[in-house]
Amino acid sequence: MEKQIEQFIKRSRIPSFTRQMSKGNKLFMLYCANENLAEKCVQLLRDSYKHVDKRFTTGAQMVLGMDTESSGGKACTIQLSTNCLSVLFHVHSMRQCPQVLCEVLKDPTVLKCGRSLDGDFLRLRSTFPGQLNLDNTVVNQMCFDVAEVAGAEYDAGSGNTGLKVLGKLILQEPEVLFEKHGTWASKSLSKQRIEYAC
Repeated sequence: MEKQIEQFIKRSRIPSFTRQMSKGNKLFMLYCANENLAEKCVQLLRDSYKHVDKRFTTGAQMVLGMDTESSGGKACTIQLSTNCLSVLFHVHSMRQCPQVLCEVLKDPTVLKCGRSLDGDFLRLRSTFPGQLNLDNTVVNQMCFDVAEVAGAEYDAGSGNTGLKVLGKLILQEPEVLFEKHGTWASKSLSKQRIEYAC
């Protein structure tokens, strides 16, 4: 899979970074601010997906980590991840949410894992009216809040545990910080913001 991702990076010239994870795995981080590259990025996510933990994913064909970043109540980025690939879709810089991305977000067989994803989907619906019309029942069926399991498994306290704490507990990764100036609604994002979001 690494070769396939590296070839895509070389051919497309998409901004990318890699991070060596604590368990020896390499994480590729791609910054997609171009609607034309979105389809290939989604296909790479599908190809890089390797493992479904049957305890939590009954009926799921694929599991993705998910998060969004927003500015002024509007979603600016959508981050989707597998165990070796994280793609930051900078939807603020696109005319609309790419159709292929909407399809993945609405697909009930793709389990989205994250923290308080109901809030993310609320922002996505208001940012892209007509494209992501999902009611809360559907969102709850295709989303999994990692804090609910991590709180019990890692004694992380209440269900209000944030991703920063969970990342340190579970992944044993240092916290990634970004510069405080600027906004997610910028035309392009800095390397620090991309790494933070991925």
